[in-house]
Amino acid sequence: MIKILQRLISVLLLTVVLNLGFSTPSYALNYKDAIAYHRLTGTGRFEVMEKKGTLSNGDKADLVKATKVEEQPNLLSALKYAADRFENIGSNAQKIVEMSGGQINGNIAQRHPTQLEPFVYQIEVPYNDKGAKTKIEIIYQFAANSPGYIISQEIPEEGKSTIDNRLINNKDIGYAENYYTTHADTGDIPWSQMIKQDKKSLKKRNSEILDARTKLAGEGARFNVVKNNMSVIADTTRIYKVKSGKVYWVYMRDLWKYWAQVFRSRYGITNKEIATELDRDRWDNEFGPNRGLINSFQFKPSDIKIE
Repeated sequence: MIKILQRLISVLLLTVVLNLGFSTPSYALNYKDAIAYHRLTGTGRFEVMEKKGTLSNGDKADLVKATKVEEQPNLLSALKYAADRFENIGSNAQKIVEMSGGQINGNIAQRHPTQLEPFVYQIEVPYNDKGAKTKIEIIYQFAANSPGYIISQEIPEEGKSTIDNRLINNKDIGYAENYYTTHADTGDIPWSQMIKQDKKSLKKRNSEILDARTKLAGEGARFNVVKNNMSVIADTTRIYKVKSGKVYWVYMRDLWKYWAQVFRSRYGITNKEIATELDRDRWDNEFGPNRGLINSFQFKPSDIKIE
């Protein structure tokens, strides 16, 4: 009798969750899984498939696949669109992890509604390339290792490339098959000006182009200042605020290094949150915020004022 009652309660709870807007995926969920994934996806625009994804280390993981994806006018817009969509997913997932005391990789048998197993998020964004219709597929990873990283990207005419630290021969020419886990140093060049591979270029250069896409779509999901300034932002962009005659700034190439330490691995970080942190001492001395008098600050077109 008790087992029958428990089963009835599980069915009723699952029914409530589904009525809240969770769309039934392609496999049977128990009610605890349903609650967790409802919190993750929220709008019902996503399909969850159990153990159909692969993490960067080769482990199997749940696959969260985007649906109802809108066509974009160009590749840069497609990268911004992907960043915006993953910002929503990443934010919800991070909240679930925080609610469960930081648990990402829970034991299935003991999992409770606020825990999540590692997952990958796949989105295919169609866009227009000089009159021709094409698409870019981006796969993000949400796991204890490499959280929020773009682990794979593919444009049909270029082929698939993955995040991998295999050395690239400086003499090889053609589309790159991999890009490194650490961002390439591209100086003053706006990332938006280096997002299209050239099959006649060196693979090392094309790998930097793949990396520029990850800066836009990956850091764009983390920091609004990236997502909203994709046409101008570069490694050397100074993100600054003015206060009492002084300028406080941090280079973009340093800001991403503090995503975990200062900003607690969150997504959709606002300009106001960055401005607030520029006053604080949670940064170490090596790459932390710079301060100087405003009359000694030489402004550049790529610099971005946030307050």
